[in-house]
Amino acid sequence: MDNNFEYFVYLVIIGISSYLIWEKIVENNDKIIKFIKRLKDYDIYIISDDVCSCNKLYKYLPKLLGKCYKCRCNNIINIEDSDDIMYLLENITGNKKCEIILHTHGGSCDASDSLSLLLKDSEIEINIYIPRYAFSAGTMIMLSANNIFMNWYSLASPVDTQMDYNDDEVYSSKYIEKMADKSWVENKEFLLAEEAKAIIAEDTFIINKLLEDNPNKSEIIKKLLFTKFSHEFNYTRKDLIAMELPVIGDIPSYIMDTFNKYTSHF
Repeated sequence: MDNNFEYFVYLVIIGISSYLIWEKIVENNDKIIKFIKRLKDYDIYIISDDVCSCNKLYKYLPKLLGKCYKCRCNNIINIEDSDDIMYLLENITGNKKCEIILHTHGGSCDASDSLSLLLKDSEIEINIYIPRYAFSAGTMIMLSANNIFMNWYSLASPVDTQMDYNDDEVYSSKYIEKMADKSWVENKEFLLAEEAKAIIAEDTFIINKLLEDNPNKSEIIKKLLFTKFSHEFNYTRKDLIAMELPVIGDIPSYIMDTFNKYTSHF
């Protein structure tokens, strides 16, 4: 009798637990669907390096549990993924306006540099929103905007490309370039310095093109590319306004609401 009762209690606990877990999965799935629809309805794209929140269980059992909401939403663009960048460009073709939320620490600049130049060459009005920060490659994308919206606490950064020196050391290309003139330099360092010169030339070309209509171009390049500060230095909204970049003001409430849904854990 006791064993039967314990068995019954276990079944009840398992049943209730299973129901609660399933209810939570359904609830989360509903939120994901609504969030994806929101991005589609407002035609908003989020460019970020924070593009996946799948835990190991999701990765091993994707058919059972499904992907996280960031992986399921095509309008969330991985700043380092060329295919994601192409998806964005293909889908804004023919639009009069493009709404982009930038939220990134940066990353490899190959795809993001191409995006910056192509957005600049388009006839689309590019509105870029920086709720918190858009560093490095994110700042470079920001320069393609017709209008930039930031909160008073939002941040940008220098755009000088970082290069691997050794396996565990990374330095700005503007410092590595100077190695070519050192008497102690060996073949490896000399070649790295030559590569740094090429990268600096590329960065200079890109920013010149992005800022071709800005009368304060030289000063912006000096502060963002050839800055005396480190790559980790932060520029505020006031700093960017002082550079005469097209910073309009605060981020609209519907954009902030979308961003908060993106950063929340469903």
